[in-house]
Amino acid sequence: MTERVYSSAVVGLGNIGMLAEADPKRLKPASHVGMHLGSSRVRLIGLVEIDAEKRRYAEERWKIPVFASIEELFKKEIPDILSVATANEAHVPVVLTAAAAKVPAIICEKPIADSIENGGLMIAACKESGSLLFVNHFRRFLPFVQKVRRQIVDEQVIGRIQQVRGLYAMGLYEMGTHLVDLFRFFLGEVEWVMGVHNKKAWNQFPGDYCADAILGFQDDVHAVIQSVDRKSWSTFEIQFVGTIGTLTLRDLGRTAEIVLAADSRLYSGFRELDYATRHSESVESESFFTPLLENVIACLDEKAKPASIGEDGVAVLTVLAALRQSAEGNGVRVDL
Repeated sequence: MTERVYSSAVVGLGNIGMLAEADPKRLKPASHVGMHLGSSRVRLIGLVEIDAEKRRYAEERWKIPVFASIEELFKKEIPDILSVATANEAHVPVVLTAAAAKVPAIICEKPIADSIENGGLMIAACKESGSLLFVNHFRRFLPFVQKVRRQIVDEQVIGRIQQVRGLYAMGLYEMGTHLVDLFRFFLGEVEWVMGVHNKKAWNQFPGDYCADAILGFQDDVHAVIQSVDRKSWSTFEIQFVGTIGTLTLRDLGRTAEIVLAADSRLYSGFRELDYATRHSESVESESFFTPLLENVIACLDEKAKPASIGEDGVAVLTVLAALRQSAEGNGVRVDL
């Protein structure tokens, strides 16, 4: 039986929308445009960009129609799949327009919106139109990260979770959003936060915010997040501390390292991490984009459920807003 080929389009041709595809070091596909072009199940029918120079570049490189507005695109054809990779403040009008046109699947870049209220409007509009709304917290879509979650949550390979530590760079809304989303993916909902402003860390975009914080989860599990200055070096790393060992997710989520505890070699009656037990597993060739589109297609085929939805995006946005509120209040606890 021949599989259906879905039509698609991309709105926003900045770094994540298109330009990252030119980075020779990045695994391909490295952008939304590359993601759509790289799939045999998708036919990319058009691109949308308000900047004239980027439109000219896209037309020359991809030989695909490029429009100045989503309305112009929709006059030609309404796609089955629409990637929204615009600046954050433009997510709302683009998604609302797409939902009104009943686009079957909408992929929205993170964070979902510029406010919790606007995120709610996007969710409501998509529910009314029947559009599936995906949020690109891409690690949720990765088979490797899903496997690690099963190891920690279902198999309890490091025992019961006691504490979690995370490092990020470039701002709460740029990279911290991924960290908070993974915490929710592994630990459930955040119950409270306490944060302080890290004035030494550099923000990728104006208006963003770097904070160091404690997040409280059920069963008295605490997660600590710390921001580092990207001008020195960048990182994205999570360490889960269990009752029988640790699991560290590093290399942007492509490597998992397990270290188990054993009786101490130096002190009677004590146990400590035994690095002779260290075991690492990596997936060097897994693109961050391919599993996202595969999930979208599987949902349109009615063979899967979305791995990351609008409600997940708003839940993360709620935590980020609470972190900022706490930091601006000199570390006051904010309950969610």
